[in-house]
Amino acid sequence: MDLSIYDNEVWENLKLNKRTFLDLDHGLDKDRHFLDLESRSGLEDLLKSQSSKEFKTCPKSEEMPLCQLYTSRKDVEIKEGIEMRMSETVARALGKPLERVTMAVLPGTRLFRLGSLAPSALLVIASIKVFDAQRNPTYTPVIKEALQTELDLPADRCLIQYVDLDANFIG
Repeated sequence: MDLSIYDNEVWENLKLNKRTFLDLDHGLDKDRHFLDLESRSGLEDLLKSQSSKEFKTCPKSEEMPLCQLYTSRKDVEIKEGIEMRMSETVARALGKPLERVTMAVLPGTRLFRLGSLAPSALLVIASIKVFDAQRNPTYTPVIKEALQTELDLPADRCLIQYVDLDANFIG
């Protein structure tokens, strides 16, 4: 029996809401389809049992905060392990799994902020479906406090930019 990923009867029988992404690899042609399902439980086995095609799940792209921390602090001035600690802070603040956070720290960046070249930092956080006018103010205090502590900077020398990503632009 051929199983179509577009067959509504399949989804009704599975009783799943569309939320979790599933990557369907159709062999050599690498034709990929993504399904948005609530739960993967049993889905992969069901698809394998009813099709000769190989199916595999992939991580939800919605759980991929991408972060770039630019700072005018020199590398020798930055505490060892800042990448992990800032990743933990971002993951906790956004409610995302730590394993899905990518953090790049770029020390020695030439930054001009508030009319001054005094040490400063810019943290750019890009993610999917987590940023809006209601939620952003709840993220800022905890993330800014971590920046201040990690880089020994006053609050006005730390800036956070939230970027709402389109899932189609992540690969």
